[in-house]
Amino acid sequence: LTILNLLPLLAFGYVLLAISLFKTKHVPRWQSISIIIGSLMLCNHVMIQIVALIASFFLAAGFIPYSFQLFNKKTQEELKSKT
Repeated sequence: LTILNLLPLLAFGYVLLAISLFKTKHVPRWQSISIIIGSLMLCNHVMIQIVALIASFFLAAGFIPYSFQLFNKKTQEELKSKT
């Protein structure tokens, strides 16, 4: 039960990550804004299932392209180091 009390900190960490990505312009602005919207929607105290579903779509819209970008950047650096 004590771990469940710390669950809002996860959404707070997502907000901090999205704000830092927004300020550094490392990802397009729409990705960081969708992460912020999704994490703020997860902060509701009464967990309504439709709100959680919409929040997960916003988080996926922000994090999935970012993960592809990180993966492609890593593979490009590996290709450069092999040549």
